[in-house]
Amino acid sequence: MTTAFNSAALALASAALYILYALFIGRSKRPDLPPGPPHIPILGNAHQLPQLDQHKTFMEWAVRYGNIVYAEFFTQPAIIISSTKVAYDLMEKRGARYSNRPRFVRINEMIGWTGNMGFRQYGDEWKRHRKWYQRGIIARSAVNSYQPIALRQVRHLLHDLLRTPNDFKSHLKRFSASLIFEMGYGHTIQSLDGDEFMKSVQGGIREALSGSGSGSAMVDVFPILKFVPAWMPGAGLKRATLTARDAITAMEDIPHNAVKADMAAGVAKPSLTTFMIQDCMNRGPLTKEDESDIKGVSGTFGNFVRSMIVFVLVMTQYPEIFEKAQQELISVVGENRLPDLGDRASLPYLECVIREVYRWCPALPTALPHQSADDDIYNGYYIPKGAMIHQEK
Repeated sequence: MTTAFNSAALALASAALYILYALFIGRSKRPDLPPGPPHIPILGNAHQLPQLDQHKTFMEWAVRYGNIVYAEFFTQPAIIISSTKVAYDLMEKRGARYSNRPRFVRINEMIGWTGNMGFRQYGDEWKRHRKWYQRGIIARSAVNSYQPIALRQVRHLLHDLLRTPNDFKSHLKRFSASLIFEMGYGHTIQSLDGDEFMKSVQGGIREALSGSGSGSAMVDVFPILKFVPAWMPGAGLKRATLTARDAITAMEDIPHNAVKADMAAGVAKPSLTTFMIQDCMNRGPLTKEDESDIKGVSGTFGNFVRSMIVFVLVMTQYPEIFEKAQQELISVVGENRLPDLGDRASLPYLECVIREVYRWCPALPTALPHQSADDDIYNGYYIPKGAMIHQEK
């Protein structure tokens, strides 16, 4: 109890020191920072940012201040980018300077979701993850190896839609989840109800996001708050984190251990996880660090069901667009077979429709933030070292 009390007292003292700093010292501002909303002491612009739909506030700032906006969330400087060209210039052309991630205290240090590629800071482990992702997902040979999986799952989806069209949302969710799990782990989801893999992922994501509000932002500003004991009044974030840690562990372990068991039995299907395990074992016995990295990459797959549901909505709202896309499809493949990936180059109108859906309603309106490794100057604007870089999609 004494140790816990000391941790709480230290956390409160640190918060008090920060308030004094913000009120009486503050950060000296350079005149060449990008334009942005006026901020107030202590909070900066944090009071202007809602917990949900933050991208809408970022869009409003972009309209008012331009494609590069400067803001502060407590003491954390932030750059909000709302231009494809600016994002490309900084994130691609100057990638070495902007490849890092923020500390993500709650996710990485409290929950322990350290293997996830999306939250990992730039370094040797990140490079290893990226190499696996490039070879196992993006490379042409990998894409070709997943085509049979995609075709099989599409046929399953079409069968479900034909049988019960009113349940199209559930069918799209099952299709998305099964495609991701089969590519990642060689596991097919027949139904959303009762699948152990699916339940573990839903539980892990739900618990990880349950405390991602203002408390999470505070612990990123005051990392010492992670030592506040769970029994203290107001320590709901710490209590939620303990539950989330167990849920994330189960989310990573259940599918990973199932693949290892199938490999040991000689019945494992080809997947990203089997590829990474074999790549590690080619260099020696599998280590705990190897397994942590593998779980992180396998668990980084996204979910594109939202975009598919929006596509259905758009086709019902704009029947003339649907008719034109359908006629193009029929002119290319006829009426006696289903299209496959080889037809894609011959369907430019449908390709544009799909791209417009992704542009208009992306699965993630705001990408996970990066962090600048050094001071930088872009188009005459100063970008400070350590600034969080938010990219609007």
